[in-house]
Amino acid sequence: MDHDSRDPFRWVCKSEQDTIRLAGIFAAIVRKGDCIALQGDLGAGKSFFARHFLRALAGDPFLEVPSPTFTIVQTYIIPVLNAAHFDLYRISDPDELVETGFEDALHEGVSLVEWPENADGNLPESRLTLAFEHGENFEERIISARFEDMDWFARLERSVERQGFLVKAGYGDALRTQIQGDLSSRSYERILPDDKPSLILMDMPERKMPVLRDGQSYDDLAKRSTRIDQVIATNQMLAKLGVNVPAVTSSDIKSGLMLSEDFGLQTLVDQDSAPVKARYFAAMELLANLHQKYLACTKQNTTEDFQLPNYDSIAFLVELEIFEQWMIPETLKRNWTHSEKTAVAKIWKDLLSRLHTYERTIVLRDCQAPNLFWLPDRTGTQKIGVIDSQDSLIGPSVYDVASLAQDARVDIPRTMEFELYNYYMDMRKWGPDREQDFRTALAICSVQRNSKILGAFVRAFRETGNREYLVHVPRVQTYLKSGLEHPVLSRLAQIYIAAGVLEPVAFL
Repeated sequence: MDHDSRDPFRWVCKSEQDTIRLAGIFAAIVRKGDCIALQGDLGAGKSFFARHFLRALAGDPFLEVPSPTFTIVQTYIIPVLNAAHFDLYRISDPDELVETGFEDALHEGVSLVEWPENADGNLPESRLTLAFEHGENFEERIISARFEDMDWFARLERSVERQGFLVKAGYGDALRTQIQGDLSSRSYERILPDDKPSLILMDMPERKMPVLRDGQSYDDLAKRSTRIDQVIATNQMLAKLGVNVPAVTSSDIKSGLMLSEDFGLQTLVDQDSAPVKARYFAAMELLANLHQKYLACTKQNTTEDFQLPNYDSIAFLVELEIFEQWMIPETLKRNWTHSEKTAVAKIWKDLLSRLHTYERTIVLRDCQAPNLFWLPDRTGTQKIGVIDSQDSLIGPSVYDVASLAQDARVDIPRTMEFELYNYYMDMRKWGPDREQDFRTALAICSVQRNSKILGAFVRAFRETGNREYLVHVPRVQTYLKSGLEHPVLSRLAQIYIAAGVLEPVAFL
């Protein structure tokens, strides 16, 4: 596949394999609401491209993709992004589009439209148009991209860069398929070669956020990693402590790209998203072992290989600002006043002063089902594969315990939650004399974490319009209420109750 030197978005596909590879480049970048118009004569390769685009999007090289010539539209329910494939060749009146569900499809997923000229101006201005031309031989096709929305430029440019990285790493012909993203700016693809195990492509260009205060960005204050070399260094450190992190196959630090081991699809939940008790207990055992190993190194003064930022009060408090800025206006229908903010800040200052006297060890920070994989063929704590650990810190050992037992995306029964806490204490060989301090620190971490998560889900909904984030809000409110029941949080509980934080919220 060659680029036209005069046009970076004009490709000469010399073979069908080149066209398949190009389809993967586009499938890796599409989002909900995208429309791709496929223009070209009969036999120019539009349907061939569409077929392999959909297979790449689904991550299934054998996906049945029938022609929509007679049905007008074929729809596909794909976990990462639903898709609709339209063929408007037989449309003679644009009004006929209404009966096909054309308008809905444009908003609910990604739409591929062959013979777009028959839509008579009903396609969105933000569409991407791909023009197909015959080349010099039977297989060769010339495909050109045209767009008015410059967002396509940035997305395409980055996807082409990813493809170049894959070629250099020896995976240029592998199928590329999107992985549903998290709430971060990172993005991921699953790379599926024909004759090798699948891999994960992580795309993390260096992130530069604006200054928030005192010359520092949110990332600086919250102690978050912004570069892919930090991800690699943190994983290497965790591996030395026995944590099963993905092995790195190839990386390009300057470009922010990395290929690593694929832990598969099994997390800590079953096919119905219910928690699998044995898996959660294995994950809790992993935390206990990690904490014990780190603390042993601390006693022996051998922690020079495990240097991480400190989870200090500044980091805790800046994370809570997302709750104040996004959740409070939804429940209170106004912002907190200056005096209310001051009162809450004073309470948190006292709570964090107490928390910082508690045992400190490695905090993975997002220890929950989407980041923990179940690997039944391995042994011991290696059965748990850990990803998304680049923001690890040194902080209260109970933080990840609360994160796991109160999984923000999974309904953990209250009885199981307390069993997990007791199991952690048993693994640490703690007696009743440690329980009071453990429960107190646990409650503080629980309330801080669930407060910031509520803010994050509300912000994600308001910024994207995706109501799926709101599904998790009642669950997190339940966890929050549980934490606020501890006597040490009674003053904060009164303020949260007065603000309606624990009540059902009608998000309009």
